[in-house]
Amino acid sequence: MLHKLNMDKSIIGNLNGFKREFAFIAGGLVLFIFGGGHSHTIHLAAAKIFKSKNE
Repeated sequence: MLHKLNMDKSIIGNLNGFKREFAFIAGGLVLFIFGGGHSHTIHLAAAKIFKSKNE
């Protein structure tokens, strides 16, 4: 993340870059902890949609 530092940008611009990197890391950790994305697939989403329409 240190390569994101740029002296031409303002402090706010640099902090936005760090914030984005931490969001990607946090999202990756959540996917890793809760099944690596296997719980949120197109197939399962479609099955849930069709199940709710058929009820």
